[in-house]
Amino acid sequence: MVRVLQEIRTIYFSGRVDIGSYLDESENGFVITHILSVKESTHEDYEMEIQAIVQHIGKTSDYDDYEPVFEFDDIHRNCDKETEYELEKLGHVDDLDSVCLLTTDILSVTYQEGDLIAEYEGKLFVPWNEDELKSAKKNYLSRRFNVVDGRK
Repeated sequence: MVRVLQEIRTIYFSGRVDIGSYLDESENGFVITHILSVKESTHEDYEMEIQAIVQHIGKTSDYDDYEPVFEFDDIHRNCDKETEYELEKLGHVDDLDSVCLLTTDILSVTYQEGDLIAEYEGKLFVPWNEDELKSAKKNYLSRRFNVVDGRK
């Protein structure tokens, strides 16, 4: 069974947020691994918001089943009759199953018998390893609490 490893989240904040920030909103918490966008927040309690890729601590995925760079297509049927359809844009980030991908290139666009077929190239965001995630969590907790070395 695949559990969510990476996902795109909206995070509201005031002050500072960094890549590697740990948030304890879920079962084992998650770490911000990529910041996708920043804007002023409409939330009454927070000044800013980001769209970010977060990685859940202790979750597994089928990341190794994917090629790091791969091709995919998108078919829009009956474009001669439909007026609303949208092709992926370069730089578009999406979460797919339990991993996130970035659209890096439009390889071809074909209009055939009323259908629009676009072929793309994308790459996966490489998940952080468990040591990196634990280190981010440890750094967060050591800043939040006054940690005393008990070995002295």
